[in-house]
Amino acid sequence: MNKNIFILIKFLIILLTCFICGFFIRNYLSRLVKYFFIKIKKQIDENVIYSIFKPVIFWLIIFGIYIGLRVTEISQNIIYIFDKILISLLIISITVTVIKISQLFLKSYSDKFSSTLPLASVVYNATKLIIWIIAILIMFNYLGINITPILTVLGVGGLAVALGLQDTLSNFFAGIYIAVSKQIKIGDYIRTETGQEGYVIDVGWKTTKIKTLYDNTVVIPNVKLSQIITTNYSLPQKDFNISLEITAERNAEIEKTINVIIDIAKEIMKTVKGGVPHFEPYVKYTGIDESNIKFNVILRVEEYINKDIIVHEFINKLEKYYRKASTIKSIQVNKLN
Repeated sequence: MNKNIFILIKFLIILLTCFICGFFIRNYLSRLVKYFFIKIKKQIDENVIYSIFKPVIFWLIIFGIYIGLRVTEISQNIIYIFDKILISLLIISITVTVIKISQLFLKSYSDKFSSTLPLASVVYNATKLIIWIIAILIMFNYLGINITPILTVLGVGGLAVALGLQDTLSNFFAGIYIAVSKQIKIGDYIRTETGQEGYVIDVGWKTTKIKTLYDNTVVIPNVKLSQIITTNYSLPQKDFNISLEITAERNAEIEKTINVIIDIAKEIMKTVKGGVPHFEPYVKYTGIDESNIKFNVILRVEEYINKDIIVHEFINKLEKYYRKASTIKSIQVNKLN
């Protein structure tokens, strides 16, 4: 009895030692990584660092159990079974940690090259799937399970599944293409040839979600989106020109009218949020007859969502200026192509 108690105490001491070591190693690595990011002048959430190194304690506890079992008098067969279970748990835990690190790097890449816009969820999910497949194959190999027949079955079964899930797989690979090509990114404002328009909020496994200006969500299958003609108002940059068609009376004051219009347009660009202050508005003549002259005044907005307020403020100021005059007959916003 005394011998069993002594063995149990040794086992608990080993576990406690591993736990304490894991605690200090985790804190040391967390501080080291935090110091590294400070040195390279990059910001990183401390919670992210903590979540990455949190499993270190679990790993050392597994190591402690692995060593502790060898000081007991348990049979080798039971130790062998425990070893398999412990290593399997270790592989699963490491896999989860690798996924967290990979997603951290993906987010860092997104922040660096995609103007702080998040990557599509299909990229994160595809990364997780690949890592899990590799981890499961490693675990099976360690457990002594021959993976060759499994791969053969998966190959044959995968073909049958692929035929059954043809639409789902087509949408999945179309989503990968959309995300990788960067022709449509999360945060872009797009309009499809079928009339759907809004901000892209996610590119998922099967569908792309678009949030309209009225806070509704439009769901488009990835295959459909990759096949139809789509205008991206955020490429090559978010700011773009808008054109207002104006019809005015053809008289001696037309030059003065145009100068006033340009002055108002310049004021709008500099004072209304959403206008591009350094942009110089200009006029393009589009038509003339015996009594009227038509021309377009060109303004520029920072992004699509600012279009309506710029047009509203411009027409409001122009209407006030010419309230008592009949020089201007009509104003309309040309359709954005």
